[in-house]
Amino acid sequence: MRRSRRHRTAKYASDLAEAHVLAISALDERPEVLLNLGSGISHSNLEVVDMVKRVMCVDFEVRIGDRRLEDPALAKASKGNPGETFGFQLQQPGVRALVRDAWAGRQNF
Repeated sequence: MRRSRRHRTAKYASDLAEAHVLAISALDERPEVLLNLGSGISHSNLEVVDMVKRVMCVDFEVRIGDRRLEDPALAKASKGNPGETFGFQLQQPGVRALVRDAWAGRQNF
């Protein structure tokens, strides 16, 4: 069971860049297409925080405050159909790899 209503879909910058290149090249055929490039698998904010704790091998306190008035109670995007529209497929595996690679990249700064 998910512990938070706020959900995010993990995406790599490389996937987003590839999708944009494909979309730009498809503009002549489909000038007005709208797509969401999500994976269709969402993760709550707390699931992402738990993954950060595991990947980094640290523990820290998480304080949960009230939802902001402007935030919707639930927001989940559809992955649309970028594969059929212009042949796009997400290449990178889930949130664990996203957090691991982001942490590894941060270590290089």
